Amino acid sequence: MANNEDNKSEGSAEIEGENENEENEETEKILIIDPDSEELDFNHSRLTKLENLEPLRKIRRLCFTWNLIKKIENLDTLTTLVELELRDNQIVIIENLDVLVNLEYK
Repeated sequence: MANNEDNKSEGSAEIEGENENEENEETEKILIIDPDSEELDFNHSRLTKLENLEPLRKIRRLCFTWNLIKKIENLDTLTTLVELELRDNQIVIIENLDVLVNLEYK
């Protein structure tokens, strides 16, 4: 059986989510994203974690509203990011937003 890491495209980004059909068991869902995307919307996607976003070198807008995210991290490479929507999550920790020099506060 092949490891998921071996099957990942080098230019893809992944975001983990929770499968709502499982009772108490968290399952992994992998989304393959075009690394040239400028705008991504994951509203109501039941995401629990943000990771492997480094390939998104052109991203300008990310929407993660209405998810299950507790920790904002791994965004420090997204220096082109202008807009980040995080409302209605379970956020308790936010890290490294100060390096997002193009981020606009509204």
